[in-house]
Amino acid sequence: VEIGIGVGSCGTSAATGELVIVENIATHPYWAVGKEVALRAGLSACWSQPIRSSSGQILGTFAIYHHEVHTPTEFDISIIEQTAHLAGIAIERMQAEQQLRELTAHLQTIREEEKARLAREIHDDLGSTLAALKLRLSHMLDFELSEEMKKTPLFARLELMSPLLDNAIAATRRIITDMRPDVLDNLGLLAALKWQSEQFNQHTGIGCRIVCTDDHGCADCKGCEYQLSQVLSINLFRIFQEALANVARHSDASNVEVEYRPGDNEIFLSVSDNGCGLPEGKIVAITSYGIRGMRERVGQLGGEIVFDSPPGGGLRVMVRVPLQPRK
Repeated sequence: VEIGIGVGSCGTSAATGELVIVENIATHPYWAVGKEVALRAGLSACWSQPIRSSSGQILGTFAIYHHEVHTPTEFDISIIEQTAHLAGIAIERMQAEQQLRELTAHLQTIREEEKARLAREIHDDLGSTLAALKLRLSHMLDFELSEEMKKTPLFARLELMSPLLDNAIAATRRIITDMRPDVLDNLGLLAALKWQSEQFNQHTGIGCRIVCTDDHGCADCKGCEYQLSQVLSINLFRIFQEALANVARHSDASNVEVEYRPGDNEIFLSVSDNGCGLPEGKIVAITSYGIRGMRERVGQLGGEIVFDSPPGGGLRVMVRVPLQPRK
């Protein structure tokens, strides 16, 4: 909307920062340009009040229209001012929430980048050092010690170092994978979901099956999953991890069904378990850090997340995230 004195009630109010009362649109000079449109819509009067922030900045205008020529009473003006004040509070809160979401998204991106950097450094430095130690110890035990030395207590102690190094190497690999799974960066989201479901089954004993189809009916999405952005992939992967963690902690389930559907316009991900689900009449607690984290991630992606109980019981988490059209 154009802003300036004489540009309708709202344009003039935004330009002057004052309440503008137009009792008769047909004759008032502020409506010389746009009065035909207003009159065709059956509007005859317009009062406009600027909406201000707590610091006095004009955020917009609040207007009341009448179908008849009308002069506001003192009560009307009071209502307009109060409504504009409440609108200013609502707009500032919405802006603050948006800034908080953007800050949260930025911090999550930084954290994921730092995790990836640390994973690379641990792999390149600590991982390679441990591998070299393991190789050196194995060579020493097999080829460098005499038969007499192998009968001494020192040899027995050296042999005990080998499984310790194996455990350290395994722990290093686990830490690296927890920080940033290589499969996500190298093979894509679908492969990462399948890998995570296998890990989940191994650690919990809960069955986890992934079904994947795209918008064109291609089963298992072989060759159909185009490259997703890194931000989208890592956020969906973290949401999937949290959903499985909730199943392991709370559901008492024996099986999990996962549906992954990459489409032309959106990504759909559903995680359903056959556990205890939600008690009748209860909803998912939004104060849970895990649930809040999933909601925040989906919100940053411009999508939506729904928690419900599917037919047959259990709990289902459904995520839809919009995509740019496939090229």
